[in-house]
Amino acid sequence: MYKTKLNTGVYLIDQNTGEVFTLDPHQDNIIGRSQGQGVHTILLHHPAISKAHAVIKIESTQQWSLQNLSRNGSMLNGKAITTKKILTHSDEVTIGFCKLIFYENMVSDDETMEMPITNATIPNNDPYSKNYWESDDTDSRIENIAIFFFIILSLSIFAYFFIVR
Repeated sequence: MYKTKLNTGVYLIDQNTGEVFTLDPHQDNIIGRSQGQGVHTILLHHPAISKAHAVIKIESTQQWSLQNLSRNGSMLNGKAITTKKILTHSDEVTIGFCKLIFYENMVSDDETMEMPITNATIPNNDPYSKNYWESDDTDSRIENIAIFFFIILSLSIFAYFFIVR
């Protein structure tokens, strides 16, 4: 565990990136890969995650609940979610290949609290943790250049045999 300062609230912490998502107690919190209108959305960019994959909301009992909305499934503490589940502090929510820790912060603003250690600083060789919408790796650029030259070569050969002759 490491210590950090957060405002009082309820959070999901992404184990891969260390990103902290604040949950809104006044509306549904949709977890997915698409921004919803009129709801608080927690965006996770991965093809295995549905546009609206799961919902976290506060119940009338003042407890937070998690409900799966996707055929791809979600897990709570390693077990598949088939019905609405009540969340407790430090529960692990798995959505696709993203592991999120549910964190309830019930301390005042001037105190320091413990948060779970994330894998954000540990190099991750997991191919599923890549953000597929932000590609900046050199390999894909080289592949794109090779494909471009292959297309130019193919068009040149086509033009030579079928147009020029």
